[in-house]
Amino acid sequence: MFNLSQRSEENTNTKRHQVIETRDYSMFKHITGNRDLVESNIQAIANQILHRGQQQPIIINERNEIIDGQHRLEACKRLRIAVKYIKQHGANLEDVISTNIVGKKWTATDYINRFAAEGNEDYIKLQKFINTANDFGFAPSVAVRIAQGTHTVRHYVMCEDGVVRDQSTVNKKNNDHKNLYSVGNAVFIGKFVMNDEQGAYTRLQQIYAFNEWPFYKKSGFVLAIMQCMRITEMDFDRLILSARKYPRKWHNEASTDNFVQMFEEVYNWRRQNKMPIVNNPQRRK
Repeated sequence: MFNLSQRSEENTNTKRHQVIETRDYSMFKHITGNRDLVESNIQAIANQILHRGQQQPIIINERNEIIDGQHRLEACKRLRIAVKYIKQHGANLEDVISTNIVGKKWTATDYINRFAAEGNEDYIKLQKFINTANDFGFAPSVAVRIAQGTHTVRHYVMCEDGVVRDQSTVNKKNNDHKNLYSVGNAVFIGKFVMNDEQGAYTRLQQIYAFNEWPFYKKSGFVLAIMQCMRITEMDFDRLILSARKYPRKWHNEASTDNFVQMFEEVYNWRRQNKMPIVNNPQRRK
């Protein structure tokens, strides 16, 4: 289950222990001090197990106390299916806490590498683009935004019928599909599409043109530049020259909108042919 409780082999030791199955749910014991069960988590995991099976075994110690996976156990009980488990001798409450705190969840890069390794051409292109963007100083998360070419991120949810759908369509009033839980954005679930590879590299080069200022690689700055790239009359050479000419007006900002406001002020400062940027309809298209 890639998006729920991904753990490293270092933490779970699943590689060194035999996976066992049982329907004897009564054998398992909860450790006093462990976190309380959360109903929404149980429902979400039960739905995923129903459609994809139990991908990750629970972990118990020699006293059959649950170290990791109490929600998975409850989900299997409700589905009335055998539960997969691994016995790890000597584990105790400290290991429960360590598993929950130290357990490493997958990053966006992990998902991209996974789908690229499976031969997905869009992810292979994205992987290559991220490597190039990294050479220019951009973090993988920012590189993905540049590749997408949009300030919005498409999120997907699991519905009660077992189908993963775009959240924006599920939220429509005329849609009768119940949203159970989020499964992540397009990149995480293999739905990313590199629509315009050349355009992605063009955006990368345009943003990197501002590299003389340290904040050029900030997410807010990147998104602001990409929004302005939609304005056909926008002259980025003029923006760069004005930024150099009026350095006191060109500085780091806290958000994308603040960066855009700064762009407009610097772009139009002491010029007669002023151009609206903040309220330009092309920017938000």
